[in-house]
Amino acid sequence: CFPPISILFSRMCVCVCVCVLPQGYCVDWETQKAVWRHICSPDLFDFNAGDVDLIVSEPVHNPSQLKEYMDELVFEELGFNSYTCLPAPKMAFEHFVRS
Repeated sequence: CFPPISILFSRMCVCVCVCVLPQGYCVDWETQKAVWRHICSPDLFDFNAGDVDLIVSEPVHNPSQLKEYMDELVFEELGFNSYTCLPAPKMAFEHFVRS
């Protein structure tokens, strides 16, 4: 089983962050927040979260409570205006269909 891959796109850079999570589910949101804050820090990448779109993969059967936590993290903690969160197989299918 592969860990979820979180992908951050901006006009100038692409960042792929592989976060190993037990069975693909986040169980420690404080650590997850710290990881995301580091990824989105100006020291690592020079971008404004409100100016880029975020694409995040999630487990296929992700519980709704975890989706709500991720929404809160992305919008309230990190300041993104929009993001898409889909299971990796769905992303692969969409890419295949459009190719």
